[in-house]
Amino acid sequence: MLKKQLNIDCHVSWRRSDKTLTVEWYDGDPAVVTISPNGYDAQSMYLSSHKPKLEVLKGTWYTIETLGRASTISFFPDDFVEELAEKNWFPTPRKIVN
Repeated sequence: MLKKQLNIDCHVSWRRSDKTLTVEWYDGDPAVVTISPNGYDAQSMYLSSHKPKLEVLKGTWYTIETLGRASTISFFPDDFVEELAEKNWFPTPRKIVN
């Protein structure tokens, strides 16, 4: 299991994994996980002692931030490879074509 400490200065930037991940809140303040399966649509979910686990499917973009001072998050499996998004990238809605 890989653990990561998140705080105001440290978050998990947008990325996607080559494996399906189980992301688990381990300790501290609640955290928010935002996922985007296609780079357009996005959905946010909270991790805390009330809902500690979330599955992020292989190839899905995701980011994680603490909602307080600090959160500890674990990842399983811990042997995955990630593609990091470009700096300042985030999901953007599709342009409507008339």
